[in-house]
Amino acid sequence: ARDISNRIKTRISVEDPSSGGAKTQDPEAYRAYLKGLFYFNKRAQKDYPKAIDYFQEAINKDPNLTLAYVGKANALAFW
Repeated sequence: ARDISNRIKTRISVEDPSSGGAKTQDPEAYRAYLKGLFYFNKRAQKDYPKAIDYFQEAINKDPNLTLAYVGKANALAFW
């Protein structure tokens, strides 16, 4: 069992938990993501399109910023 456990551990890569999926080298992308999150968290129908636009801006600036995709999907679902 220990041998199998050691083999499995070497195959699993874990993202840094402190990043929360927000790894980006582009501060503008992260700023756009945060603005999207701000409008999404207002939970008002009029603010969801703004949130979607900001999440899309973050995606355009850094396509690897996974939280922006999640935010956009959530905003679209709530809108």
